[in-house]
Amino acid sequence: YYQVKDALVSTDAPKAKQRAATLVAALGKVEAAKLSAVDKKALSTAKLKATAITKTTDVAVQREQFEGLSTSMIALAKATKQEAAPAYVQF
Repeated sequence: YYQVKDALVSTDAPKAKQRAATLVAALGKVEAAKLSAVDKKALSTAKLKATAITKTTDVAVQREQFEGLSTSMIALAKATKQEAAPAYVQF
């Protein structure tokens, strides 16, 4: 997720596309059975938005999709309560 963000900050659409593909693969490994219905929906939306980023090299479109991806990733981070490294929401 952070690598997708960094690529979009750099306005590097091809790299964002590549990093989003990696993110889709990682999201595919999440054990959805352990998530609540709301969190399953967030996971599904995250996969959908990340996949949309992989389908274009238009950075404006990628950034639009990233907004929805961010919302879903925030929900997933809260649901899984990652303790290894803190994550912060920047506005």
